[in-house]
Amino acid sequence: MDKLEKEYVKSFVKNFDVNYAWQASDKIANIGLFRLGFRPSGTIAEHEAAKYIADEMKRIGLVNVSLEKVPLPAWSFLGAEVNIIQPENRTVAASTYAGCLGTSLEGVTGEVVYVGDGTRHDYSGLDVQDKVVMVNRTKDLVYSAIVYEAQLHGAKGVIVRETAYAKAPEAIRCNDFCGTQARVAVVNVSKDVTDQIIDWIKEGKKVVVNLIIDAKVEDGEGNNVLGYLPSSEKSDKLIIIGAHHDSWFHGFTDNAAGVGCMLAIAKALIESGYKPKANLLFISHTGEEFGALNTFYDWLIGSDYAVKIEHPDWAGKVIAYLNLDGSILVNATAHFETTRELKDFTEKFVEEFKEEFRIPYKSVEFVSVPDTQLDQFSYAGVGIPSMALILNGHYDDMYYHTQFDEAKLVDDASLKAGVLLFGIYILKLDNALVLPFDLSAWGEELLAGYGRTEVGLRLDLKDAMDRMEKFVDNTKEFSVRVEETYCLLEELKRIGGDNKSVKNIFKEVNSGLLEVTKLLNAQLNALGGVQVAEKVMFPHEQYLKDILFLGETVEAIKKKEIEPALTSLAKVGGVEAWCLMSRKTFENEFLKMVDLRRKDLHWGTGHIVKYVDLWNEYNTLEKVEDETKTKEILKSLENKRSLLLDYLKETIKTEEKTVEKANLSLTKLTKQVKTVISKLKKQVQ
Repeated sequence: MDKLEKEYVKSFVKNFDVNYAWQASDKIANIGLFRLGFRPSGTIAEHEAAKYIADEMKRIGLVNVSLEKVPLPAWSFLGAEVNIIQPENRTVAASTYAGCLGTSLEGVTGEVVYVGDGTRHDYSGLDVQDKVVMVNRTKDLVYSAIVYEAQLHGAKGVIVRETAYAKAPEAIRCNDFCGTQARVAVVNVSKDVTDQIIDWIKEGKKVVVNLIIDAKVEDGEGNNVLGYLPSSEKSDKLIIIGAHHDSWFHGFTDNAAGVGCMLAIAKALIESGYKPKANLLFISHTGEEFGALNTFYDWLIGSDYAVKIEHPDWAGKVIAYLNLDGSILVNATAHFETTRELKDFTEKFVEEFKEEFRIPYKSVEFVSVPDTQLDQFSYAGVGIPSMALILNGHYDDMYYHTQFDEAKLVDDASLKAGVLLFGIYILKLDNALVLPFDLSAWGEELLAGYGRTEVGLRLDLKDAMDRMEKFVDNTKEFSVRVEETYCLLEELKRIGGDNKSVKNIFKEVNSGLLEVTKLLNAQLNALGGVQVAEKVMFPHEQYLKDILFLGETVEAIKKKEIEPALTSLAKVGGVEAWCLMSRKTFENEFLKMVDLRRKDLHWGTGHIVKYVDLWNEYNTLEKVEDETKTKEILKSLENKRSLLLDYLKETIKTEEKTVEKANLSLTKLTKQVKTVISKLKKQVQ
């Protein structure tokens, strides 16, 4: 950190106001539809929060403040309850899921049938017609899948038993639904209550409940709120700092504190008198939690709208998008999630930050893929470099998306750490003469993936690997030349010279770097299996995994080892749990949701891998006894493996073209840096 940077940091730290961060966070957290909070996008509560944020942006000195409308369904939820009628009479608190509709005033009454994990096997022999089923929900399936299955079997109501989340006593939960809107009443109650219901059923007692939900869905508009600290150099480049203000319950850490800290960063920068080189844009998104019906991709709607509809020109101009969401929490592990080119810079920055400032994190981890649970992916998906900080402790399984996401999960130290870390990160990025992108990470990881593909499938990928090695070599040469440039600039500064003659070349180099990272991020961040398609990977990775799992399946079948065959087959596409659901559920809540022809894939558009349908093979193999049937299954699996192999080869060719294009651009950038070096050498001689 040079002397000028140190002055910027010192002034920023001096002007940070922890009380203001608390005040703004508290204000947003206390805006809601009813006593438990809730700021769903498009509702009066979300509009009130957006107006407060816009007013604060203006008050603290940001300019060009605006509320940008985002069309989306406005889901108003005003509460739910479960009245237990038998075997005892009492009322317990309940919640429901985004987009689910309310009941009549009388509610829905029925006997409770516990169906375990809610697979089609779990319904075998059970009569649930016009009854209320209680079903476990793990991380393996989306809510829409277990509810759709219940509807197929005739249930008129569903009590979701959260097994992975909401483990705190009396915790109830809300979440987006991720699929077809429910036709029946859907609630969740606390684990204490569901455990009691299970005990009653085991004791042979009849359990009768009445479900009441106050909720409705209307066409509406949410608000993205934007405010700028403009460039002092009239640059067209931006650094974006983002959070979201919609929430379930009061949502203090998710994400009132994120917005509060974003405003506190802006306020401290303005009061310190900082004059940014790039435009600093502060944005609070709507629709992060929920903003679309009848699609798996029903979250991140506000950020997706911002980068694709309102501001498609941002990609190629934004130096980085920094995501403040789940970033403020006491006693937590810190996960820094970046696009690949920012990982090395982020690791070095955090190490330097830890030495100068005391940070209250138990440990620190780094991941070089963007997170689809955050607005970060909307930006990365269109090619914008990004960094997010996610803090985990017992928060996820105990309090996440429950009524216990409160201010007590935050303290002064965690607020201060979040504000200072993001604020100083901005200062470092804004003052970098050459953008600190490590492009070699892209080539090295692709090269390793191709090595696994070549070994695992015995494919000849020599040409592709040669291209990747060339790209890696070029990225390293570029980095060496940049370091040489910095050394010469230090020498120039020592002898009293200036760098005006090379500044414009650096601007051109940075513009070129942004175009390269735009290409790599937009083309090489694919979405593969996990629930549906939401895990970020290289485009070829899912196909490679699927082909290898299918190979294991075929070999196991040939050895007549059916259980191992089923285990491997269920892993194809990363959709193990879906094989256990009814065919209609699989078709409606999985296959239709990843149909690449859909117009409502939102941030998934252009990133979802192709899937092969293996439901019939799995469910035939599960009960096969006939040798002829086994041969038919083998033939079908071989055909689909061949299809996946075609997908893989086609995808690797596309990846090669992307890297080749990036390589050509990088070669030009290296020549420009060499020109700078030549000019600087003449000046220091």
